[in-house]
Amino acid sequence: MNLPTLLDLIAGREATAGQTVDRLLKKITTLTAEPAQIECEPADLKVTRTTLRTLAAAVSPPTTRPGRTAPLYRPRSRGRFFP
Repeated sequence: MNLPTLLDLIAGREATAGQTVDRLLKKITTLTAEPAQIECEPADLKVTRTTLRTLAAAVSPPTTRPGRTAPLYRPRSRGRFFP
């Protein structure tokens, strides 16, 4: 092999290595950002759960009278002679 051929091979390898470094740095940046986004999700879900429970309590009427544990409604019987 002559010197220009060797220098061309080195230049090609250098370009490939540079592209690989750029690609890996982009992946590292993406992978670094993902945990931060995922770490926020449990807190967001907790707020959502609390909000839904608050809204549900404000909208739905109570199923028992104050001081009682039995429901206000009586389930319909399935048979004719059984309550």
